[in-house]
Amino acid sequence: LVQQLHLTPSDENFDAPTITLSYASHHVYIVVSRGGTPTVDDESHTIVWDKVSDTFWKDYAIDVTSTSTKNRSCTLARMVTKLKVSPTDEIPEGIESIVVSPSVCYSGIDYKTGDPVAGGTVERVIPVPANYVGTNGQLSASIFSFSSTTVWSTDVTVTAKDGNGGVLGSVTIAAVPFVRNRATEMSGGMFAEHSPVRLTLDDAWSDAYVGEW
Repeated sequence: LVQQLHLTPSDENFDAPTITLSYASHHVYIVVSRGGTPTVDDESHTIVWDKVSDTFWKDYAIDVTSTSTKNRSCTLARMVTKLKVSPTDEIPEGIESIVVSPSVCYSGIDYKTGDPVAGGTVERVIPVPANYVGTNGQLSASIFSFSSTTVWSTDVTVTAKDGNGGVLGSVTIAAVPFVRNRATEMSGGMFAEHSPVRLTLDDAWSDAYVGEW
């Protein structure tokens, strides 16, 4: 690696980075990500994020000569897969978070090849706003993983917790399929044992029986 340029959205030239290259053939590895807290390792040419989000990548080959144009453009490709889980039954009172835990999730990328790295079990905690309590089919939680272009699968556990860490509902979904640049959406019930039984009184009188004594 000859040089490295790290830009954030606050930088004036965020969408048009400038680098100086010698007359030669070069590979410029471009990574654009919304992920949180990236760690770059130049020895293993990897970038690992503590929270993966939408990420794009390009291995851009450039031949620099005395007659080369100074301005270049390229299109980056998405390198992640997305999982969206949606409980379909009524959201119970006391819920504070949804925890999504795949058995395998890739938190990084080899910036030379685009291959996923740093695979392992992770837990993503998604807070649940109070206004979802009592609703049906409105709550969803999403996580990202780096992925290859070949379909792969892993088990995913989805757990709803209260403010004290107590479990309100949990389900393990077997062999959820993933592939790069595709969203996988899973839905189903997970609160049946905690759903309240609502009682309604039918207090309308039937027709009166009229008699005499």
